[in-house]
Amino acid sequence: MAFTYTTLTATIKDYLQQYDTAFVAQLPTIIRQAEDRLFKATNMPVLKKNATSTCTDGSRFVPAPVDMLSPLALTLIDGTTYTPLIFRESSLIYEMYGNEASGPPVYYSLYSDATFLVGPTPDENYNVEFSYLYKPPSIVDAGTSWLGTNAENALLYACLVEAYTYMKGDEKVMATYVASYTKALEDLTRLGEGQNERDAYTDNDIKVATPR
Repeated sequence: MAFTYTTLTATIKDYLQQYDTAFVAQLPTIIRQAEDRLFKATNMPVLKKNATSTCTDGSRFVPAPVDMLSPLALTLIDGTTYTPLIFRESSLIYEMYGNEASGPPVYYSLYSDATFLVGPTPDENYNVEFSYLYKPPSIVDAGTSWLGTNAENALLYACLVEAYTYMKGDEKVMATYVASYTKALEDLTRLGEGQNERDAYTDNDIKVATPR
């Protein structure tokens, strides 16, 4: 069955036989943690999003979309011409271009969780398009969600794992919840792989920020 926030919280409480005030007060946090666990473990097409921005003349840094979870691609737009930038590590971009080189960006890197680095440094303003995985509104805030409607088992067992961790429950019981979560995650991943189409030209593997 599809979950709303109300039915999800009721199901968690019934599974764990936990109704005390302190536990119930933690449920919003527990559910958000479960959603984060699933978002970071999967690459669902429904989580993909595009947004446009501008590379600013003289600045090698481009702010990432505020709702970005993981970047997939960065594309330079010149009128009707779309040119995918090539992903390289930040250190390599610095090595290639230093502080002096400028021109239309050719390469990009995820400099931090909130910032892209491009190279060479833009010599004028350029329009760019981000392709990325984003974090949808939580079922806690919206009342419903894609996970609650389409990935009920994965969401429920992710919540139970988080909730039982909070409760410091029995290890054997925890193992059954983890096993059920793992199976539900495998099913969700297969669904994502079946729907996911990748561009043969661009590298759409998920990018991870390198600590600096």
